[in-house]
Order: sequence, then C-alpha cells, then structure tokens
Amino acid sequence: QKVNGRDFYSFIFKMTKEESVEVSLTPEGKNFIKKGKLLRFPNAGPSGGCLDMFFLSNLHGSSEKQVLGDSFISDHLGNLVFSPSWLSNGEAFWFLSPQSSVSSFHLALHVGGEVGQKKILPTFDKELDTLEWRNFKVSELPEAIFQVSSQTPLRGKIITDQEYASKAQSKILIHKKEQDDAITEQKKSWGDRKVWKPIVQFRNYAQAKGYVFQKQSLGHAIYDLTFEVLRKVLDDAYFNLLMSKCPRESFRVDSLSHDVRMAKSFWAQVSNAVKSQLDQSIALPRKYDDSIAQDDIRNLFTFLEHLLHVEVAFGFNDGEGLLKALEQYRDGLFDPIDQRSTYRMLFEQVVRNSQETRNLLDEHKKKYEGLQKILARKNDLKSSELKRCSQILAWGAFNDKKAAFDRYYHSKESAGGDLNDLLERINSRVISPKLKMTERSAYIDKVPWALSVLKKNSAGGFVKESDFLLLAPPQIP
Repeated sequence: QKVNGRDFYSFIFKMTKEESVEVSLTPEGKNFIKKGKLLRFPNAGPSGGCLDMFFLSNLHGSSEKQVLGDSFISDHLGNLVFSPSWLSNGEAFWFLSPQSSVSSFHLALHVGGEVGQKKILPTFDKELDTLEWRNFKVSELPEAIFQVSSQTPLRGKIITDQEYASKAQSKILIHKKEQDDAITEQKKSWGDRKVWKPIVQFRNYAQAKGYVFQKQSLGHAIYDLTFEVLRKVLDDAYFNLLMSKCPRESFRVDSLSHDVRMAKSFWAQVSNAVKSQLDQSIALPRKYDDSIAQDDIRNLFTFLEHLLHVEVAFGFNDGEGLLKALEQYRDGLFDPIDQRSTYRMLFEQVVRNSQETRNLLDEHKKKYEGLQKILARKNDLKSSELKRCSQILAWGAFNDKKAAFDRYYHSKESAGGDLNDLLERINSRVISPKLKMTERSAYIDKVPWALSVLKKNSAGGFVKESDFLLLAPPQIP
C-alpha cells in the first residue's frame, strides 16, 4: 500500500500469548522455530529491491562458526569490524516488537558464550571517561573492556587493562580528592565516625535502659544514666552517700566526659560505692542464702556492664588518661584470679549455694565476657574528640538533629578502604597488567566472538539475550 506516496508493507500477526506469534506446526513451521526463517518480500514499487523478514526463536543460535574470510577484521590497535556482504551498504537487522514495549532489540558484535566480565567487560554507548570507576569493586576489574556503539553495532574496540587503568588513575584520584574534601567538611560538622561509633553504641545501650536523650552534653548523659543504673544496684544508704560525694551541681557537667581529673574522681567514688556494698554483703557473718547471692550477682554484673560501656565509649588515653583508671576499677570488681576482687569473693561463697545460683553466676560471667569481645571501641581516643562530640550532642545530634546525624553516621565513608584499594589495584594494573597492549592481537584471536541479540531496557542498559551467529577469529591485516 502507498502512504504519502511511499510504499509500505503491513503485517497482521495472530498472537496466542503476549510474547509469542502463532506458527502452525507443519514440518516447515517446525523448521522456522528450530533454525529461523528468512522471508523475502519483493518491493513492487519503481525502486525495486526487497524486504527481508527473519523469524527468530529462543533456539535460533547457531553452533556453526562463520567461515573465515575478509569480513571480520581486527587491527593492531584493538579495533574490530564485522562487515559481511549481506550487511553491506548500511543494511541492518530490524526486530519486530510491540509498539508499547519499553525494550528494543539490537544485533551487535559481542563476546560469545559465557565469557565472564572478569575477563572482558562489554560496554555499550559508553566512553572510558564516562565510566563510574568509584562503583567498581576491586574484584570486578576485568582483563579488558570491549566498547561497542549502538550507532555502529558491528564495530568494536578491545581496551586492555593497561590502557584503561592508565586513563582511570587520574579520574579516581579526582574522586578521592572530592571525597576526602567532603569527609573533611563532614568532620567539621559532625566529628569523626570512628569516635561516634562507641558513643552511638552507648546511646543504644542507654535507650534500652529507658534513658531519653535531650539536648544535653555527654557529661550530663553519663551522670544521669549512671545514677539511674545505681538506683537499681545500691541500697538507699550507699546511694545517698554517693550522691553527697558526687553532687549534681559539681559533676553533672559537660567536662565529666573529657576532663581526666573530674572523671577519675567520679568513677573512683562510684566504683568504690558498688564494691563496698557488695564486699560487705558477701563478708557479713550470716547465712549467705540464695536470694542474697542472686541479688549480689545481678547487681555486680549490672554495674560491670554499665562500666564497660562507659569505658569503651569514653575511655580516652591522652594526657593522664582515663582508660587505665576505668580498667583498674573494673578489675577491682571482676578478676577471676585476684582474691581481693568482688567476683572472686562472690565465687567462693556461691560454690556453697544451690546449683541454680551457681548457674546464674556462670551465665552472667559468660555474658559479660562475651560483651567485652563484641563492643566496638576507638583506639587512641582523645579527650579533645570527646569534647567536640559533647558539643554536637548538646546541639541535638540525638534529638532535634537526629535525622541529619543518622544520615551522616550511616552513610558510607566513601574515601575509605574500597576506593583506596581500587586505586592501589588500578596502579598495579598499570605496572603489571594482566593484558599488555603488545599481547592484544593474540588475546583477541582466542576470544569467542559472535553476533548477539541485545535487549535495551528502559534504563538504557544493554543485556545479551543470546548469540545469533558465532564468528571465526578475525583476520589481522
């Protein structure tokens, strides 16, 4: 038929399913499915010529390689061109698909078979400069990249790792500088993530105890939560005496988190109060029955858990250092060998108690020792880092600004190990490549090449559906 003076063909296909065309299962129909079919329609117009229509199924792949000839050529620069006579003069394959389909199909030069991307990474409509190297994992670096354009799908180029690594170095260095600069700015606003990790760990522990963070400094939070814990551990007499020795107006201040003398004084008083009560309870000349022993076990390990969380989050070791002092306070309460430790005294009493009480002591001991292994801490923690975090916390990092803080805290520190490792591996490919440029021709000769059917999805990416024609190794002029 003619439309606007031009000749057009129209075809009506009976669809049995959304994804198939009905073909009668005559011997000829079966041959269509197994081997594909070419239908040639002559053009009745004055221009002459014809229209070729190929029927292709999921079984259309050819196991027979194309005959070696002059139609597939590779030069010493890694350029590959497939130009058979039946695809000359700009002719190409056109794939029928529903108008509503978001996918389109293309026939292009490709790596045949199941060659993995660690060996060759095919890229379509992408130049090396546009590749997002920051998204590459170290293990994903291929031996070579094969570039193809959808505008010239029967032309491609093999780029060795020595070539692409040389070009990628500068881009990765730029990314790294950008990320380092971004992290520097983040540190100015929020501080160091490594410092925050144990503090967030302490926050989660505190919230599990029912403590609510407001716009308070670390010193305020430490003081408040410690006395909430002690309220459950100490008898009234010991609790009130400790409150008089560590009054709110003197110790519930910002500097409790980072002033070494104040912090040592506070934790010495607190630890001594707990140790004095428990040691006296164990040593009293009376029957040490199960109920008393079990209360002492719970009180001891409740405080030890709290002291351990404080130590890993706030145990700075610059200057006079708080870390060693906190470790000594814990050792005074828990040391399985030292006869003077509260735990050792408790253990020697509990061996005379019921099996239930002995089991309770053993369970708490194992839980506490397990906690020591899993709690994260920052080595070489400095008091100045805690002081900065305390100021940020007072601005509402765990309160009004919690959403912004959590986005920072949970975001990947992009200039960290992954990018550094990638840059190191890229550099190694420049110095000691898996595929040297001088070896490219021999490499190309060993690759299984094919004309493949590719599907372009709505996101613009290309996925190989199957191999249409396996190709013999290219001629190298």
